[in-house]
Amino acid sequence: MNNIVFAWFHSIYNKGQHDIKALCKVDLQKREVFDIQGVWVPENISSLDEEYVEMLDGTRREVVIHQNDLNEERLLLVF
Repeated sequence: MNNIVFAWFHSIYNKGQHDIKALCKVDLQKREVFDIQGVWVPENISSLDEEYVEMLDGTRREVVIHQNDLNEERLLLVF
């Protein structure tokens, strides 16, 4: 079985006004999100409401971001 699958990465800002959606890869064994494609951040961000991954089967998994994860360009999933 392949442990790396495609999914949609969502970042929701400003109380739901912006839902940034980008294709990404998920390593199911390591529970990491990586290779996020073409993410842009809108100006005048007042809040980061939610970040999650939507798997291709429709299930949602919360993403936990730590400062050192941003440097490595990998994010951790909560199962």
